[in-house]
Amino acid sequence: MSRNSIQSLALANPVYAAATVTFWTVSGGVKTTTKATLYDSQAGAGTLSNPQTLDDKGKLRQAVYVAEAVIATIGGLTIADHDTGIIDNNLTVIHNRVVRLQWMGGTTWELRAADGSVVSITGSTTQGLQEAINLACTGIGTTGYDLEVIGGNNSTGGAANLACGSTVVWPAMQGKKIRIGAASIGTSGAIGANPVMTFDSMMMVDFSMDGGQITYGGSASYGVVFKPTNGVPIDGLKSIIDSRLHFTTIVTPLRVDFTGSGTQGFVGSTLEIDEHNCAGKSIGFAVDEVPAGANFTGNAFKVQHLHNVTGTALRVGNGAPNASQKFGDNTWDLVISPEFNNIVAVETYATRDTYRGFLDNASATGMSIIDRAQASGNKFDFTRSAAITVTDSSSDHTNHGMFEAPYPLPNYNWAFNADFAIWGAGTAAAPTGWTIGGAGASVVKNTTAAQRKWGSQAVALTSGAGANASLQQDVSTIPGQTTGAHWAGRTITVGAWVYATVGAVVGLTIADGVGSSASPFHTGNSTLQFLTVTRKLDSAGTQINVGMYVGQGPNIGVFSGLVVVEGGDIVSQASFLPSAWRGRKAVMQFHSNGTVAPGTVYLSSANNNATELVSAVPIPFAKAVIRNLEASAAAAPGGGLTYVYTVRRSAGSTTVTCTTTDPALVSADLTREAYVAQGNPVTVMLVVGGGAATTNHSCSVEIEEVPLA
Repeated sequence: MSRNSIQSLALANPVYAAATVTFWTVSGGVKTTTKATLYDSQAGAGTLSNPQTLDDKGKLRQAVYVAEAVIATIGGLTIADHDTGIIDNNLTVIHNRVVRLQWMGGTTWELRAADGSVVSITGSTTQGLQEAINLACTGIGTTGYDLEVIGGNNSTGGAANLACGSTVVWPAMQGKKIRIGAASIGTSGAIGANPVMTFDSMMMVDFSMDGGQITYGGSASYGVVFKPTNGVPIDGLKSIIDSRLHFTTIVTPLRVDFTGSGTQGFVGSTLEIDEHNCAGKSIGFAVDEVPAGANFTGNAFKVQHLHNVTGTALRVGNGAPNASQKFGDNTWDLVISPEFNNIVAVETYATRDTYRGFLDNASATGMSIIDRAQASGNKFDFTRSAAITVTDSSSDHTNHGMFEAPYPLPNYNWAFNADFAIWGAGTAAAPTGWTIGGAGASVVKNTTAAQRKWGSQAVALTSGAGANASLQQDVSTIPGQTTGAHWAGRTITVGAWVYATVGAVVGLTIADGVGSSASPFHTGNSTLQFLTVTRKLDSAGTQINVGMYVGQGPNIGVFSGLVVVEGGDIVSQASFLPSAWRGRKAVMQFHSNGTVAPGTVYLSSANNNATELVSAVPIPFAKAVIRNLEASAAAAPGGGLTYVYTVRRSAGSTTVTCTTTDPALVSADLTREAYVAQGNPVTVMLVVGGGAATTNHSCSVEIEEVPLA
């Protein structure tokens, strides 16, 4: 064997002046009790004494050669005796203490300890892989090392094979770096119903398997299993925590198993898989529910290509979470490319997880996402090749993202005109979009500040003698918003600020055509109270009728700031949520395009005419309200006379009107509104008082699209 000089002690170090240095042989990376042979030259038989005494400058007195790895013990100083690292006969001092399993070609693998010595793997059922793991991961009390598995490429292509007839077990590890390259870890027939690889607890572990794959030929449902059970060597935690794992390819389903005794979960770690081939199995990547006191949270998962699964690609959880656990707040980056129809892309029981990426379902039909009853606050942000079916079975329906557009965010108000700002039929009729019911019932716009919470108006609903009164809206009929199928089985909550002076008669309702639910009644103490009602809609329901209710009377209830949200509660009572409906607005202008003498004419967008139908202009929306009439004249009427402007629809006057009285030039109606629809042409009737000035006139109105009459 070749010799090299000991370089590390050939340089001056005053701390070691006159120290005694004893050189020991090394076995399996550990110092023995056998002194090493020291030579006086690189060749020849001359030897030196062992131990050696350093000179007054703290260095060897002459060149010292060794033919094997050694560890030096430095003593004879005022400080405690101590050992160096391994001093190799080839490298001087080994700074990289690594256990290496290396492919030698064919089916041959060689295991070397950190000191470079060959370790026998005769009789190994894993071709030395388990022995390498055991040598590197020795735990407290003995010296452990990082691990490298160095593979290569077979002559037929592909990574070198490591055939395992028994499960490869990664023990509890802490502070470990593991690199596996160009090695295909598979199974022989002896594996049976056991997985090919299991991972126990780990902390501060950096694991990377690059350029190879894990395959599985056994009969278990999952070939790779993460099962944190035993405590890591120093901190004792029974969890996978603060670690990073990367796999190029896994060709078997994977399970995160929390059935280990006393497990503390999977926390704050990163797991990446470039390709996850699920081997035609029914479940690809499965995460168990964690037991009480354990957590599955704060992790980042990335699966770049998940495919070849026949049932569920990713299942997060498998039952009701325990109140003492954290099961959520994880991030999942996924590209799922199914070869089979009707697969479930994601099935989740988690809370506040984020699922994002791409669902490549162009060639496979029936892909779906399932939110289980316990799922809450999860966010889905996928692009996709084709439509996805979403089954939201969650109890609170706060999961959002990729659902039938638009999917309800937690602060999305599904009602139209929920602030009662639009009164197209007049302020003594039902607000636009709402329908009044009940014999003798009546409504009126209420502007009393003490009886409303939000906006500048409320609606006052009065019941008739001996009959109940209601004011209702079917939110499922609002165009462009949702369909009846969207709502089946979902949970709806209605809330509103309510004022009443009589108890047990005023409240809120939800009806779905099969059944109904009602809020608690207002207590009748002349205060504003925020009432809510929640109902899980029947799957056979035909409507989502939300309503305000006043019991038979006459009795009065005043309602403001109504909110309709999907889910089990109102996000906030502190601020009103604007309606989800966003109607278009336009301004219509009407001109005389010439002077008008005393009498009656009808203004159009270009001129005036004594025949109304000639001047009438069609509206641009299917349904709309007209408001904010503003009029001006080029000259005042004179002599205390007037110009009167009135919005007309279908040859009938509306309540929207204003009068310009001498000496003014302008007037406006900024309070009244009128409902119009396509087929109801609109004009402005101008009445010039007898003796008033002959002059030019113009006016404008605002028109706003509404979904309901």
